[in-house]
Amino acid sequence: MLALTTALSSCLITRTDEVRVPTPLTPPRIQDVQGITTPRLGALLEIDEADLTTYAFRVPVDDDGVNDLLQWRFFVNDDRDCVPQDGGANCEPVNQPQPHEFPSDGNRRREIRETVRLPEVGCNRVELYVSSRLRLSGNFRTPEREGDVDFRTWWIFVRPRGGTIPSGDGGVDDAIERCRFLVQP
Repeated sequence: MLALTTALSSCLITRTDEVRVPTPLTPPRIQDVQGITTPRLGALLEIDEADLTTYAFRVPVDDDGVNDLLQWRFFVNDDRDCVPQDGGANCEPVNQPQPHEFPSDGNRRREIRETVRLPEVGCNRVELYVSSRLRLSGNFRTPEREGDVDFRTWWIFVRPRGGTIPSGDGGVDDAIERCRFLVQP
């Protein structure tokens, strides 16, 4: 009996298959910081067409994955509507913007600086999407990992050289008020 007890006590059983816990997802977060974020989140901007047709954005982004690459894209007046084609529909934007990238630099806060072209007189919608990896086809706003994205929308009203825009939607008569109605809180 002693020999059997000794033999059993020296037997070591190990588990060869490891349980892998996925890394928790911490998506990047676009920040609204006074004195840094330009334009401020939620503000309606009004600019004159004679002055400029582009706007310089400066947007801080916080990301806990300090060693991860970050990608971002701006979309201007992109309605994401599908266009019928032979054999189906094309839902990709007309202008397929390439993502810009932040290399990993060990810092939690990184800053987007980009000048965006405003193509229309009147109300322009500018959207910013930030992720560790955005898809390169299909819906360009979709991250490769679900939930790994943050986005914001700005509305910029470009006033024409003559100063007024004709009303055309049957709603609020003032074009700036129509644009202001679209602003997300």
